[in-house]
Amino acid sequence: MTSSVCRSMDSLFGPEGVLARSVAGYEFRAGQLEMARAVAQCLAPTEEEPEEGCSSLVVEAETGLGKTLAYLIPAVLSGARVVVSTNTRNLQDQILEKEIPLIREHIDPHLQALCVKGRQNYLCLYRFRQLQAASAGELFAEGGETLDHWIAETVYADRSELPWLAASSLLWQKICCQSHFCLGPSCPEATGCFLNRLRRDAGASRLLIVNHHLLFSDLAVRRTGYGEVLPRYETVIFDEAHHVENVATTFFGFTLSRYQMLDLVGDLERNAAEDLAGKDRQAVSEAAVRLSGTVERWTATFPSGRGRFPLPSLLGERADVLAVCEDLGAALEHLATVLDSLAGREGPWPQYAGRAQDLASRLQQLLASPEDNPAEAEIRFTRWYERTERNLTL
Repeated sequence: MTSSVCRSMDSLFGPEGVLARSVAGYEFRAGQLEMARAVAQCLAPTEEEPEEGCSSLVVEAETGLGKTLAYLIPAVLSGARVVVSTNTRNLQDQILEKEIPLIREHIDPHLQALCVKGRQNYLCLYRFRQLQAASAGELFAEGGETLDHWIAETVYADRSELPWLAASSLLWQKICCQSHFCLGPSCPEATGCFLNRLRRDAGASRLLIVNHHLLFSDLAVRRTGYGEVLPRYETVIFDEAHHVENVATTFFGFTLSRYQMLDLVGDLERNAAEDLAGKDRQAVSEAAVRLSGTVERWTATFPSGRGRFPLPSLLGERADVLAVCEDLGAALEHLATVLDSLAGREGPWPQYAGRAQDLASRLQQLLASPEDNPAEAEIRFTRWYERTERNLTL
């Protein structure tokens, strides 16, 4: 550890340091200073790697040590854009309401920090306008005026600003941001998009507070194209890191479900009725009906018992299950082909084609055997299917 890093952290966390002199009730902890030194050293450039510090650091410490400040202060002073990822909202609130104000008051008054949530926490202006235009007045009867007034004044259209509107409500599910509905730069509401505003402000911030689900979902979205929320960053700090494995597994795997496919069918039927006519409308309608019927037949063919079960063994034992999965793949590919033919039209059709092709690709990968992909021995995917009362998920 370089002497300059030690001196820097000692001047802040030491018995006579800035925190001890300035913060009422601050208690010197040798372990906190040791951790701050280690984090600062990890983030500091070296002669061998002048652009960055060490690649990783794992710290375990007892409750009450002051771990949050021990990583936040070195992160802020590093000059890099740092993402702090937590598992719980309580810790996010602590950082935002307690630790960051303390750092601004005593160490860096110009610190730019922002809490970024998952995209489904923010209103999609395009979906909201579409729902208004569809004359779905009953959905707005108890809050429409409040929503209109709120949209005119809110900064990011974060649902938590509306305590009367639950995240699970039908209204919010119809107007919130979702990656598979996002039209990207071609969206007619792109200029006023709240998510774009959030992205711009995040790009101007040095410290971003997120949760594990957002971080890994954002990484997953980056693999498939437009739709990421976070800007480029140099450093990630995982707090409550014992939850990371489960969250990463969720987002770096992939699923195919009855609900996902029927959601696409519903979107197609609604937009075809509004935007298409003649042969185009008929082709989309017929392909959507074919997919819907195949999805229901696919769902009915799988065993009905609830729970999680191995998929490869079922495919090997049940020829009818394998056959209906192949029929489903054909229906998805046909739909993607039909939608590709509309790629030159304005509107959401290229995105719908991408959704159909993505679902077809997921199914193909879920059905693939190790013989089809020798590299799978290295990837080591585990495949299963899950039944609930109404849904089937691979």
